[in-house]
Amino acid sequence: MQGSYNINFSAGGLTIGSTSLPEATTPNPYEEPIPAAKAGTLTTRTDNDTGIVTVASGHGITTSDTVDLYDSTGQLIQKDVDVTATTSTTISIDAGVGSNLPAADAVVNVAKQVLINVTILDAAIVIWGAVVEVPGDTTSQCRMLFEDAGGDDILDETRKVSSGLIEDVANGATNSLDNSGGGIATLRVSHGNTLVAGVLKLISMEDRTP
Repeated sequence: MQGSYNINFSAGGLTIGSTSLPEATTPNPYEEPIPAAKAGTLTTRTDNDTGIVTVASGHGITTSDTVDLYDSTGQLIQKDVDVTATTSTTISIDAGVGSNLPAADAVVNVAKQVLINVTILDAAIVIWGAVVEVPGDTTSQCRMLFEDAGGDDILDETRKVSSGLIEDVANGATNSLDNSGGGIATLRVSHGNTLVAGVLKLISMEDRTP
């Protein structure tokens, strides 16, 4: 199967274009919805990574969920945060990794990580790419965490939504999913937009010739 990868760069009246036509046996595409983050306020701040976020009812987040926290502009504050308790309008959080929580009463938006099962043979990748598309938004951030079957982190990528990450491995790009042949089994995704849902698109073109 043949794919197509195009880059066009224009500035100052000039345009530079590049096209790659990768060949592989397996396209391996994935597409999954990523819900909007839940708008919230840090009504209790216990310490730098512990507190209570007040949100609207119907938030759908439950105790033992893992969430990522974003600020009022959709930028990632803390990741891999434990939800230790919930009520209809509060989410208790603890043990996040990243920047310190802001002062009490600051905006803290809560995004439940979406767990996506994938089967990516890292050693067979010819080209791969991923993007979290959020209509009308190019400034909020998203997070994509690629893990192996044992739950070990292989690539933890934070970038702007609607900005794709593409690695043309066959033409010399570094393969950030390289796991010494151990493969990628899961992908955890979130984004910081509280108004619009997004969609994760992932393609891993692989040469699985025996």
